[in-house]
Amino acid sequence: MPGGGAVYRIPERSLLQVVRGDFQKQVAVIALDEPSKGDKTAFLEKILTAVGLDLHKDTLFAAIQPNRISGLGCFLREKQPRVVLVFGVAPRDLGMQIELFEYQPIKFHQAIFLRAHALAILETNREFKGRLWNALKKVFLS
Repeated sequence: MPGGGAVYRIPERSLLQVVRGDFQKQVAVIALDEPSKGDKTAFLEKILTAVGLDLHKDTLFAAIQPNRISGLGCFLREKQPRVVLVFGVAPRDLGMQIELFEYQPIKFHQAIFLRAHALAILETNREFKGRLWNALKKVFLS
C-alpha cells in the first residue's frame, strides 16, 4: 500500500444495536449465529446456568452473523462488561486487533475475555466442553 498506511475493517454495525438482556451481572455473551445448525439457545443457557448465570437476566446477549463485522469498541466503553464470553466469533469480526486463544481467559479493556468454539461445535465435542468448563471455573468460580 502506498504511503505505508494501515488497513482496518470497518464495523457494519455496533453490538449495541443487537444485544438483548438485563445485564445484571455485567456479563456479555457474543455467539456466532448459525441458523443452519439450529437454535443453540437452550445449550447456551445450560452452560451459563452451570456458573450461576441466567442468559436473560444476567447477561447482554448478541448473536452475530458469520463474516459480518460488529464493532465491540462502543459496546465496551458504554456498557463496561466485567466478563465477555465469545462463542465462535473471531476477534477481527468484532473489530478487535487482539489474538484471543480459545479457552484461555485474558484481561482486555477492563474485562475478562473468554473465547470458545461455536455452540454447534461445542455441543457435540466432549473435549471442547471440558476445556470450556475448566476455563469458566477460572473466570466465575475461583
